[in-house]
Amino acid sequence: MRPEHYLNYGYTPTCQAALERLAGLFYLADDKQGIVRLFDPCAGDGTALAYLAEFLAAKGAGVETYAVEIETSRANAAGDRLDHVLQGDFRRTAVSHRSVSLAILNPPYDNTGGEQSQEKNIIRRTLPYLVEGGVIALVVPERLLTWAESKLKFDWLALFPSEDPNSPNQYVLVGQTAEEHHPFPEIGTTNPVSLHPTRITSKNMIFRVSWLEQ
Repeated sequence: MRPEHYLNYGYTPTCQAALERLAGLFYLADDKQGIVRLFDPCAGDGTALAYLAEFLAAKGAGVETYAVEIETSRANAAGDRLDHVLQGDFRRTAVSHRSVSLAILNPPYDNTGGEQSQEKNIIRRTLPYLVEGGVIALVVPERLLTWAESKLKFDWLALFPSEDPNSPNQYVLVGQTAEEHHPFPEIGTTNPVSLHPTRITSKNMIFRVSWLEQ
């Protein structure tokens, strides 16, 4: 776990420089029709997701934000910034599959390093929620890059240092769902990334706390 996580319940916010660079990658597919749904399973106070939502809305997108945060005060703060927030353990939530256009993950790290490490479980659990052509943006330590490249089926479009002074050796990795594994681009690559709207309406969206670990 990052040292600052011990002081803040496993939470380190995504730095503003990384958010600005990330937001600049996105453009809207399908002539801006439909809802672009954003999701963050470890949302903190919601600042990162709210920033991306405002950026996309300014481009003319219809945007909805969904988030989960385990710590009560941060969940309450996120609730003031975002459309839908659950306070609880992400592992005990139910979310509609193929409902999310963009998932951003800056998960807490642990020191196990194995396949069942906390951050890998959070990432894997998020994947079924993405629409076809959905996008994942990972803010992860350098040691996770080899795992992501070998285990996750994405067309990787961007890879750059997060520039967060509190989390050295951290990278932002952006990919679009694919049928097979793709190699990473060179570090510093920032290709444009299209966001596809969801076909699941807000009325039909499943987003709730579940008593069972999913």
